[in-house]
Amino acid sequence: MSRIDVVHKSEGVSITLADHGFSFSVDLSQAEKEDLIEQLVLQVSASTGTGSDKAIESRLADEGAKAPSRASC
Repeated sequence: MSRIDVVHKSEGVSITLADHGFSFSVDLSQAEKEDLIEQLVLQVSASTGTGSDKAIESRLADEGAKAPSRASC
């Protein structure tokens, strides 16, 4: 299974597929960022059968701290 890193930045979101070295950034509103994170958590959790806290995590890059997604499964 590939790890997906979603990094919140003030100007948008950066998404990296760690195993493939693929990365992209997009400018999103706060609501769009939250929706994207929730959809990723739900998709990965549904396909792996694991809890959202183990399947995917979002990191607050500006603060260097890790924070669990607000979505629940």
